[in-house]
Amino acid sequence: MSKGLEFDHVYIVEPNLIIREGHEDRRFQELYVALTRATRSLTCVYSERLRWPLAQSVAAARLVDAD
Repeated sequence: MSKGLEFDHVYIVEPNLIIREGHEDRRFQELYVALTRATRSLTCVYSERLRWPLAQSVAAARLVDAD
């Protein structure tokens, strides 16, 4: 249903929950779709420790922001 939809700003809350409670065959695919809808900014809010590959991506983003 989200094919072709884009939004200026996207907020993702608890990405681990998306993976854990998503449809059994499409858990990572659902998160991927959420992560790729933003055209200007993506904000990810979480309280649990992020799983790979999210943890690696967040660390890389922090390095870019520090420059």
